[in-house]
Amino acid sequence: MRWLWLLLVLGCNGFAQWETQTWIRSDTVDLPGTEVLALLEKVCPGHADASGCQICPEGAPAGQQRWEVRAIFLGHFLSPVSQDALVSGFGCESHADGLGGRVLLSKVGTSWRRVRYITGPYADGCKKLTGSDGRDRLVRGNQDGGQGHMFSGLYVLDPALVSRDGDLAGFFGVEDTIGAVENLCQSGYIERVTFENLPAKNHVRIVVYARLGQVTVPDSVIALENSGLGPIVKVATLERKYVFTFDGAKVIPDRNNPSTMAPVTSYSIVK
Repeated sequence: MRWLWLLLVLGCNGFAQWETQTWIRSDTVDLPGTEVLALLEKVCPGHADASGCQICPEGAPAGQQRWEVRAIFLGHFLSPVSQDALVSGFGCESHADGLGGRVLLSKVGTSWRRVRYITGPYADGCKKLTGSDGRDRLVRGNQDGGQGHMFSGLYVLDPALVSRDGDLAGFFGVEDTIGAVENLCQSGYIERVTFENLPAKNHVRIVVYARLGQVTVPDSVIALENSGLGPIVKVATLERKYVFTFDGAKVIPDRNNPSTMAPVTSYSIVK
């Protein structure tokens, strides 16, 4: 994700992947400009252009800021037969509100109607899964944090759920202390996520490949990092594989999954 504070990050240099859309081959659709505008006219009537809204959509917590579209997903989110669109955007929300928002639209005849706006992390790299009830969900990645501590997680997003952030259900997460400049330096990040349809209807195997490692860094190295003169610590990581099953309603972890606690590894100095 495009976090501005990453430009300020110093310290344990173990994080290899900040773009969540690289984890998952996204099911976002690439619509013609006219169709995008038709959707956005329902998101922000009279204030839409080719890439978003000139003002915040109704329901967003901020004022007259610009709202940029990050992704559009088409599916049967409300019912097995409904034709719905989830328009995900960025720009009007604070960090506390997840920096993004989503507008759910549903088609009536040949036109779209707005269902609701949901504040929270925007969705871009997402995989669409069909539940046993015939409705679609999205598996999405998210990263968040502050003061050098970052959390990377995977969630099931169910646009039909109404409550704020109630449409998100987390099922995996790792932490990275890059930039914290602490003695205990932990590297944890997701490399990729794969999906495999299983014989049982609406069952999907989800495999998460992550890398983890942690070291204790001497005070002398920490002091140099705090001075801004370097060096930078690079933490060695080990690959871990985590298996989950989407059973048509929820994500179930495999009983043999390894711990998400980072193993003790080693570090090198990067000048």
